[in-house]
Amino acid sequence: FTVTTDFSNSNAGTPNFKIWASDDFGTWEKALGAQTDGDTSLNGILKENGGAILTPDNGIYTFTVDFTTNNYSLVKEANQTPAEFLTIGLIGEFNGWGDDLDMLPSSPHNWYYPGFVIETEGQIKFRADDKWDNSWGGVINLSETPFGISQFKSNDNMTIPAGTYDVLFNDITGRYAFYKK
Repeated sequence: FTVTTDFSNSNAGTPNFKIWASDDFGTWEKALGAQTDGDTSLNGILKENGGAILTPDNGIYTFTVDFTTNNYSLVKEANQTPAEFLTIGLIGEFNGWGDDLDMLPSSPHNWYYPGFVIETEGQIKFRADDKWDNSWGGVINLSETPFGISQFKSNDNMTIPAGTYDVLFNDITGRYAFYKK
């Protein structure tokens, strides 16, 4: 699992967080956190009912965790002033390459679309603010690579098979995930 977001908390205090499985959301005893409360290490092991994970400073970080081992890492992104987009949309053959299907924001620079339906296999891209200058694609077959990193300003399109998907996208890294339902 990987997420890239602005952990600065609008400079309203020390950025910190924990993780819940969806079924356990809100139950603090089930929250996954650091071995030691307030840990600012860039690497660690999550534990149930763990302490708060703190970023070493305010900024944009990529948080990655391997849930088979519960090992996690935090990496500060080089670009701390990424472009801000009003919308990120899905566009492709499914809609005649017009009228972007706008995704929903979930946290800064992270977008999702639940229940995205594709009737027949076709080409697709992500696009910001309905402009081709800000699009992500690549020579990617989503039946083989349902999660990965798309390329900014790529002229190539991704191929998506028919199906229903929950779609996740990060506009800083180009990281995407298409979870087939």
